[in-house]
Amino acid sequence: MCNETNTENILPRRVVQVWKADLDTHAYQAGDFYKVLSQDEQCRALRYQFVTDRQRFIVARGILRFLLANYLDVHPHEIGFGIDYV
Repeated sequence: MCNETNTENILPRRVVQVWKADLDTHAYQAGDFYKVLSQDEQCRALRYQFVTDRQRFIVARGILRFLLANYLDVHPHEIGFGIDYV
C-alpha cells in the first residue's frame, strides 16, 4: 500500500524561508487575489484611501495565502488568520 500524502512541499524542522514579492508588479492580479481574501480582509482592503495602497494590501495577502496554501495543500480561501489578545 502506498502513502498518497503530499509531502513535496513539507519543510524540514528549523528551516526558515524568506519570500520577497514586488507588489506593484502583481497589481494587475489584485482582482484575482481579492477573491481568495476573507471577508475581514476584503473590508480592510476597502478602507485604504489610495488605490495603490489598496492593491498592495490585496496582493500581499493574496500571495501570502497562495504560498501557505501550497505548503498546507489547501485552497487559499481555507486559510484562517486570527489575533490573540493577551
